[in-house]
Amino acid sequence: VHNLEYTATFAPLADMGLELRSNNEWASVVQGPESVSRGSVVVAVNGKSVLLQTYTEAIQAMIDAKSSGEAFNITFRRAPWKTGTLWKAARQKSNKQKVSGLGWKKRYFGTCNS
Repeated sequence: VHNLEYTATFAPLADMGLELRSNNEWASVVQGPESVSRGSVVVAVNGKSVLLQTYTEAIQAMIDAKSSGEAFNITFRRAPWKTGTLWKAARQKSNKQKVSGLGWKKRYFGTCNS
């Protein structure tokens, strides 16, 4: 089981390598360095929460931290993920299958943020 939140440290004035997009006003990771999971959202910059701020305000907090001249931390929350099985009804060829419950197939599924 993974922790939902994790922190990445970035060098001052360096390219962070993050590509973000606005997702319901959250800054969501589209692409980033190996230490940052795709689909994660930015929750804090240097320990200060940006979750309830607008996307623009969150981006500005990251720009300010980057230009401060000191290393800085960004805390991310992982995107939800789940794996498991489900039962799928096969296409019914006759009423007999419908009544007897035949034709159900077990299927594996997985959602991920990669």
